[in-house]
Amino acid sequence: MKILPVFRKYKHGHVLNGVRSKTYTAWVEMRQRCLNPRHRAYRNYGGRGITICARWLDNKDGFVNFLCDMGEPPTLRHSLDRIDNSLFIDSYSKNNCRWATWDMQAENRRKINRRLMPFSYKCLECNSVFEKRYTHAIRVKFCSKECRVNNKKTKNKLMI
Repeated sequence: MKILPVFRKYKHGHVLNGVRSKTYTAWVEMRQRCLNPRHRAYRNYGGRGITICARWLDNKDGFVNFLCDMGEPPTLRHSLDRIDNSLFIDSYSKNNCRWATWDMQAENRRKINRRLMPFSYKCLECNSVFEKRYTHAIRVKFCSKECRVNNKKTKNKLMI
C-alpha cells in the first residue's frame, strides 16, 4: 500500500503542493518576525514592540484579510514594506504597509547612529603613523593624497 503525503488544505489557494506563494510567504514571515522570539529577526521587530493589526493576526481569516487589504505584489521584485518605521502600534496594517522594491525599501529604513572610532594606521608609502576617525567599515592605507599618488606611480613603474 502506497502512502501519499498529506498536505493541509488552505482555502485561500496560496499553498499548492506544499509550495507557498510570494504573498503567503510575506504574511508568514511578517508574523514570524513579530511574534516568534526564536526567529532571527525578532529582536528588530517583535523585540522592539512592532505589532500587527488584529485583522491580519486572526488565525482563521488573517491571511485572507491581508490579501484583501494588500493584494498581490505587482512583480516578483516587490516585498512587504512598512511606510512609517517609527510607528509601533499596528505597525503592520493596511494604512502603513505597501509593496515596495528593494531600492524603495533601502531609502525607508531607520537611522542607526554609528559611533566614530579612532584607528591608528601606518602609511604604506612613507611609514608614518597617523590616526583617523572613521566608522569601522573604512580602512585607510595612506596618510595623504600625495602618498597615495606616489604609491600608484611606483606600482605603474614596477608593472612596466
